[in-house]
Amino acid sequence: MSKLAYLADIFCHFHLNKLNTSLQGFCTNIFVLKNKTDALKKKQAIWDSFVQKGDTAMFSPLNDALISVDVIAK
Repeated sequence: MSKLAYLADIFCHFHLNKLNTSLQGFCTNIFVLKNKTDALKKKQAIWDSFVQKGDTAMFSPLNDALISVDVIAK
């Protein structure tokens, strides 16, 4: 359940959708696109370190799911 909530947060809520819309447009080039994708990769590494420590506050659906099954405290 927690893995599904985590994936839903990343794919549906805002992270990949935000990247997708930012990659589209008339004034883009390969350098801008690479910088944006590299930035998301760095964010994912940071998010992973927080999740490994049990801090899921930045992922509200995941955090809500974990609270609802009493995995973490409110």
